[in-house]
Amino acid sequence: MFHNNFFVLYLIVLSMLLIINVNASSKFFYAEQWYVIFNENMKKKPDNYKRNIFFLQNALKYPFGNPNYSLAQIKTKEEWNKYKLLFKMHVNLLLVKQHLYLGNLFDTKHVYFYNTPKKDGILKNLNQAIIFYKMATSYYKKALTYHKQLDKYKFIKIQGNGITNWEDEYYRIEIKELNYYDIIERELIRIEKTKEFFQKRPNFY
Repeated sequence: MFHNNFFVLYLIVLSMLLIINVNASSKFFYAEQWYVIFNENMKKKPDNYKRNIFFLQNALKYPFGNPNYSLAQIKTKEEWNKYKLLFKMHVNLLLVKQHLYLGNLFDTKHVYFYNTPKKDGILKNLNQAIIFYKMATSYYKKALTYHKQLDKYKFIKIQGNGITNWEDEYYRIEIKELNYYDIIERELIRIEKTKEFFQKRPNFY
């Protein structure tokens, strides 16, 4: 337990250095380090979505550290396998959220006739929102791939305060409570209707 706490403390200290110095990324070698720096950045600048995405993408790209220094208590090979799958599922779900947030910046939720003079810019932004929403879909597809692989480990218990919500996400998907496909599909349908509204109207009101 001491080793786990020490490693997490070490990751936090390193993450603070990275926030101060962007070039410090060369000091990060493991997936968990990128995950910790993401969480630290969320406390300071949660709206910096592109930076958040950068950290999360690296969390998927980099290898895991030694099981002794994982974010949960790992004792067996089965626990280690489940931990890695849960981690990847969770990070992909976080990437879904970040891309939805990013897409929302370009989205137009409310349609008013007096906005038609700005329709060219609005349509351009809506197309950008579609790109981000579809990227979110691709990450959700990856998350479901890991969710499927976790089926054989559903009775394996892992202890760790930091991963409680990972398990919750697994079960929410399992019982169909969490379904980003439906959420994103509704957004895309709405955007197409919004685009149609502006495309059919002149640049004046």
